Amino acid sequence: MLVLTQTRRFMLHEVVAYGAAALNLLALAILFPRAAGAIPDADRLLLRALTNLGNLAAVQLLTCLGIALVLSLLVRWAPVRERIVLKSPKEIFSTLLRAAGPLLILLTVHQSVPLWQHMTGWPDADPALIRIDEAMFFGVNPIIWMERLVYPWLTQYMWAVYLAWFVAFQGTIYLLASLRPRHQWQDMVCGTMMTLVLGYIGYVLVPAVGPIHAMKGQFTLDLMGGPVGQVTVGIVDKFGVWRDAFPSLHVAVSMLLLLYAWRYLRRFAVPYTVLCVSIIISTMYLRWHYVIDVVAGIALTTLCFWASPHLIRWWEGAEERPVRETVA
Repeated sequence: MLVLTQTRRFMLHEVVAYGAAALNLLALAILFPRAAGAIPDADRLLLRALTNLGNLAAVQLLTCLGIALVLSLLVRWAPVRERIVLKSPKEIFSTLLRAAGPLLILLTVHQSVPLWQHMTGWPDADPALIRIDEAMFFGVNPIIWMERLVYPWLTQYMWAVYLAWFVAFQGTIYLLASLRPRHQWQDMVCGTMMTLVLGYIGYVLVPAVGPIHAMKGQFTLDLMGGPVGQVTVGIVDKFGVWRDAFPSLHVAVSMLLLLYAWRYLRRFAVPYTVLCVSIIISTMYLRWHYVIDVVAGIALTTLCFWASPHLIRWWEGAEERPVRETVA
């Protein structure tokens, strides 16, 4: 069991998020003005990034404050008070903001990815990723092959779970921060922050639009029908990064949620397994990602899930003690 023996002013996940955001903004401030002249529609790209950043930050902040307010009211009810570790409104607001706040900061890195992609000017890696997929499956393209699995009801389910990722991602942080001790939610949030930062770097180093765009002319079935699919595509087009296929952060974060559910939230592990496995399949079924994107996402998860407790132990001066750990 990980036991913290001293507490620094900043937790490691805060250092990762704030450090990555600060380095990113500093580098952009120096390099973007010099490169802007060579980037088509540089002003439009910058305005879109700033607009999306403001909208997403407002949504995440209001979500966090709303959940904190609801918990502050529910904690007065004995059955709820007995189950959560946060016992006062002050503690609830402080803990949830420290747990989820760094996600707001990392939005600056996420929304700056297109700027870096235009500054580097590297070509899309989709042709190479397609070749890797086909080599893995002995000349068969697995994304095209999956068309034989398409059914209207399954397509709607896949759109629903793909959209649910956005809720499950943040919801798990709030759930863990409310139910479990600090070292447990800190472990999850730190692993998530590292996964996101490394994933954003992957977007820049290996820019790819994914099969939904790169292979559009090769599909015979349209999967865009239905209200859930239209809402999801609208959200991705509005707030997403255009070339964000490799690695798949939908897969990487879903795997993290699944692993941390089994580590700390055993009561919810089975539904998390169903949801997360469905999300992983949906990334390929809905043609957002290549199989190699999924493999890279799982590899990234494995690295960060293993590294997070070790790095926290180093950062906070923690030690291993033979204490039986209770899971929810």
